[in-house]
Amino acid sequence: MTVTLSASDYTGFSVANTYFKVDSGSAQLYSSPFQITGSGPHTLTYWSEDNVGEIEVANILNFTVALDANG
Repeated sequence: MTVTLSASDYTGFSVANTYFKVDSGSAQLYSSPFQITGSGPHTLTYWSEDNVGEIEVANILNFTVALDANG
C-alpha cells in the first residue's frame, strides 16, 4: 500500500515539515510517498509543523491491509 500525505496552512504561514509513524515505529520526516507492507491491522499517525513552530494535533488512521490470494 502506498501512502501519500499533503498539508496546507493558513494564509501567511507555510508548512515546514510533516511527520508520520506507522504502528509503533518511530517518527519519520515525510518527504515522499512511502509503502506500508504486511497484511493485517495498522495505525498511521501523522502531523505537520508550520514555519513558526506550531504543531498540529496528531491525526490517527487505523486500517487493515488485506492481500488477495496473489499477494
